[in-house]
Amino acid sequence: MVKSHTQIPKFLLKGFSHKTKDGQKVFYLDLDDLLVKEGKINQLGTVVGFYNKEIEDFLNKNVERPFADLLVEFNEYAKEKRKPLTISRKDNDIIRRFMRYCLLRSDYFLAQVNTQSKLSFLVGGYTHNDVLAHVDFFSSNDFLENYNATILINHSDIEFVTLKNCYISAMVEGKQPKYIIPINRKIAIMLISNSENIGVKDTYEITPHIVVSDDVMKSINARALFNEIQYSGKFLVCSREKELEELVDLIAEKNVKGEELLPIT
Repeated sequence: MVKSHTQIPKFLLKGFSHKTKDGQKVFYLDLDDLLVKEGKINQLGTVVGFYNKEIEDFLNKNVERPFADLLVEFNEYAKEKRKPLTISRKDNDIIRRFMRYCLLRSDYFLAQVNTQSKLSFLVGGYTHNDVLAHVDFFSSNDFLENYNATILINHSDIEFVTLKNCYISAMVEGKQPKYIIPINRKIAIMLISNSENIGVKDTYEITPHIVVSDDVMKSINARALFNEIQYSGKFLVCSREKELEELVDLIAEKNVKGEELLPIT
């Protein structure tokens, strides 16, 4: 039996969900009609049989489950239930692999493979199953090679949104891009270039980055909207409607740009 598939794993959607009589739900901005809606986390973006069983089993065992296990530790640390927290080389590899697969599973990447890859001129019509079964062909394997993880804790009044493609590419003036995966309304994993972050030998103790500015959080969420339009163009998720309605206003104002973020300190 082929499983259903959703681009945002359920363990990430849970971080933005609220309980109802009808199950766990989230608010999401549908980019097709620009309406803020409410949907069940086990149905949002789900496609039956999107991947074959072999690929589903591989993703669950090697990509999603190891990442989900790390999220438990990150959440405990961010809530001050666990100190200190160290990140090993293996932990970094798990996070980088998860983000690489987010890129590989995006509609944007599949379109690039189909239109620009030399392989496409020979065989054409690549599917996501084909892409994930032949990862070694694609240069995304080098993506994030010189990056290491830390935690971003949000102390502002604006909450994180997350996107179908899962991660945010965060440009900051004069520095290497930062890559952010929101894991709930107040906590995110952030990958920082080794040129700006402590290098990993075997392990290092995390020092979290703290956001206290509403303007910085609005900037991060605007970047999430830009990335979702670029990579998948489907939807963004939040635990409440306010942040999503502000993104609708950005679209109405035609102010959705790939601008650099305000500095994250």
